[in-house]
Amino acid sequence: MPRRRLTCGRWLLDNDHDEEGIIVIANLYGKGDIHNDKARQEYREIKMNVLVQRQEGERSYSDMFKRYSKRVFIAMSAQALAQLNGINVISYYAPLVFESAGWVGRDAILMTGINAFTYLASTIPPWYLVDKWGRRPILLSGAVAMIISLSLISYFIFIDIRYTPTLVVIFVMIYNAAFGASWGPIPWLYPPEILPLSIRAKGASLSTASNWAFNWLVGEITPILQEVIKWRLYLVHAFFCAVSFVLGKPGQNSEKMCSLTSSFSCRSLLFVSRDGQCSAGRHECPLWRCDLRRGHAIDAGRAKLFDGCGLALVDRYPERDTTTGHLLRE
Repeated sequence: MPRRRLTCGRWLLDNDHDEEGIIVIANLYGKGDIHNDKARQEYREIKMNVLVQRQEGERSYSDMFKRYSKRVFIAMSAQALAQLNGINVISYYAPLVFESAGWVGRDAILMTGINAFTYLASTIPPWYLVDKWGRRPILLSGAVAMIISLSLISYFIFIDIRYTPTLVVIFVMIYNAAFGASWGPIPWLYPPEILPLSIRAKGASLSTASNWAFNWLVGEITPILQEVIKWRLYLVHAFFCAVSFVLGKPGQNSEKMCSLTSSFSCRSLLFVSRDGQCSAGRHECPLWRCDLRRGHAIDAGRAKLFDGCGLALVDRYPERDTTTGHLLRE
């Protein structure tokens, strides 16, 4: 059987196989047409990321916190709030929750199983909606639904009426569905999107550690709080859902993720088109720029020479050659 090489657009661009890379990207986004606008935009964004990260190199933890503390805070807080929002109160202790609402024995376990199917089904819509709706609307709408659900669970357990068992099951299912469609998957998506490659492994490991640390905390204190504060426990987690809403993360569609990157960056980058025209918002283009691939100055007229598929990445501040360190003239 002939061996087939698996191809990844980013890997190909990172290893300077640009021709193969644009073909792979065009197959994904442009139905094989390398001149497709969406494919070319994706190619440019990936190549920009690759070149900038190649220039920066690997970062230490101290560098990470000095330069990217806001990104790391967002990644870690998203994972921490995913646990403080109360999901494992339900996931770990659902039979106790249903027993406190009036379900007994096997009925409480049966309701737990039904609730698990709802939770599983709710994780499917984000596959298709996350890039259409954006991260922020999904997170904020999920937080609102969880606040309402947890508050009503607490209320109906408190008043303990005839319909409390049924209503608690309904609102637990709504809560689980809201979490499974928002704060369940999205905080795992965020870290690799907002952390540059130079710190991605370190930042993602810290965000995952914060998830498991708060997972352990919630798991340990939930049985104690259920005994001590009873129905008020759900209001505690409703409060953290409200905190999640207030601290709503700056979400973007995948096509706009480079805007998110630039909002964190301490540098400004430009693209030069094949006909020598520059795109950088309202900024004017300098006469001399730095080609990050070869480390030499180029002018706008020569930009069209080096890339047959789109735009060339250039440095917004061209005073110093990024490879040799030599000063460049404007």
